[in-house]
Amino acid sequence: MFLSPVVIASIWSLACEGLLLFGFYFVYRGPKENRTSHIFFNPQDYAKAYPEAKLPEYSKEAKFDSFITQYTGMAKVIIGLAAASISFGGLHTTDVNVFTAKMLLAYSIAFALAFSIAVINFYENYLHGLESYKSFKCAMVESFGLTSLFCFALGYGYWAWHL
Repeated sequence: MFLSPVVIASIWSLACEGLLLFGFYFVYRGPKENRTSHIFFNPQDYAKAYPEAKLPEYSKEAKFDSFITQYTGMAKVIIGLAAASISFGGLHTTDVNVFTAKMLLAYSIAFALAFSIAVINFYENYLHGLESYKSFKCAMVESFGLTSLFCFALGYGYWAWHL
């Protein structure tokens, strides 16, 4: 039985996203006795909400803004490399394996964009309402980012394996 490259790439990437989203949601939701209603981006906000918590000194000045710049920068690199490989790699080939690898790289681009949009949007909402960042949103952000990395690595690995 022959499966289309689109089907193969879709199954791999969407299965990864589903498993990560499901797993992260239950990890961030926490056990029933310690369940939290929201998650903090900035440690200062956590320290205000839970004054009994002892945080390191450098956490007093830490902000998530610099991390957003780093995370979106990494997403830009993934998007650029994957888009260049899709555009210029194997231009005159009709090999199904190359097409499958390119589909995985396309999914990597899609999930990197979803990650960047979600993390920026959720952080902006968080700045206006500290209780807006719930465990499902946190699970979405992390699963989008890790699925992007997984599809990126799998796409290049699949392409190299079938050269």
